[in-house]
Amino acid sequence: MNSLREFCSKLEMPKEVTEKILALYKELKETQNWEKIEEVMTQLFHEETWETGVKELRETLGEDAQGLKMLTCMLDCGLKTYLLYQKWGISDEIFIDSLKCFSRFVREHHESFGIYGFDREWWTVRQLSGKLFRIGELEYEFKENRKNGKEQRYISLHIPSDANLELEAVHRSYRLAGIFVRQYFPAYIHAKIRCSSWLLAPALRDVLPSNSKIIRFQKEFLIQHVEEESDSFMQWVYKRTDIPWESLPEETTLQRNLKQYILSGRKVGEGAGYLSEKIFQRLFTAE
Repeated sequence: MNSLREFCSKLEMPKEVTEKILALYKELKETQNWEKIEEVMTQLFHEETWETGVKELRETLGEDAQGLKMLTCMLDCGLKTYLLYQKWGISDEIFIDSLKCFSRFVREHHESFGIYGFDREWWTVRQLSGKLFRIGELEYEFKENRKNGKEQRYISLHIPSDANLELEAVHRSYRLAGIFVRQYFPAYIHAKIRCSSWLLAPALRDVLPSNSKIIRFQKEFLIQHVEEESDSFMQWVYKRTDIPWESLPEETTLQRNLKQYILSGRKVGEGAGYLSEKIFQRLFTAE
């Protein structure tokens, strides 16, 4: 991966955005304190400095209404991430699939606001630092928690907005992830797979048929906690979080059913839990 243009092409970034990125990159290197920017960007590769790094980068970049300066800097970081993947021996396919989050988020911004932009810098540090990988349809983030003086490893499962949730595709992702973990992160081979998502909200069972892709996906998790007040579903189902309930669109069956559910006074929320041991053993840890 030799240039930002090639990188944007591999990511299938919209052409209009690619041209803006290349122009901004030239401008940033010529008219701003690029050395300072590069120094700040090193913080994006270390989990303990993600938050401060993003904050300092915003401040250093200044006015950036659509977030494209931030996107440009993060894609520049992505070229360095590629070197990490090469060092680790991880395939170009997984690299591109994982870093395509950038073009996906740019398109989602267009769906929500009618203009290309980028506002997920708080999230994409995970991909840049090699903590989160897309393997097949799903994303796997390698995490550690300190509890009772001991480090506890687990894998946080994320569902991209363009994921195919047919069980065959989901199970293929689990199998491929198991192979990936054994090869690159063997310390995590017995780590539990945890998911926190609106897709695990028990309320969905009231609005979707039992054979729907979402419910079949949900049934393979042991849900241990429900956050009823969460409105995270709004972004993924309705593309925005600031729409009054009565004005929610009804373009899909899910949108219509959820709108009726909400207007009846009930809450959707989100669920959190672990992939069932049966599925974990059969698909993830199988040799």
